[in-house]
Amino acid sequence: MLPRYAFSKPANFSDSNTNMDWQTLIAACIVIVTLTIFLVRLARPKQRGSCGHDCGCGKK
Repeated sequence: MLPRYAFSKPANFSDSNTNMDWQTLIAACIVIVTLTIFLVRLARPKQRGSCGHDCGCGKK
C-alpha cells in the first residue's frame, strides 16, 4: 500500500502549473487538426479514376 503523502502535491507545486500554456495549446490544436485530416481522408470514398486492368479500356 502506498503511503498517504504519495498522493499529495509537492511543495513547489502551484495551481498555475495546471493551466495550459500557449505552447501546449498550440500543440493540442496541431494534433486535433492532423487527426481531423486523417479521419476525413479515411472516410472519403475512394475515387475510381485509375484503371484496374479489368475495365475493358484496352490498357494492359
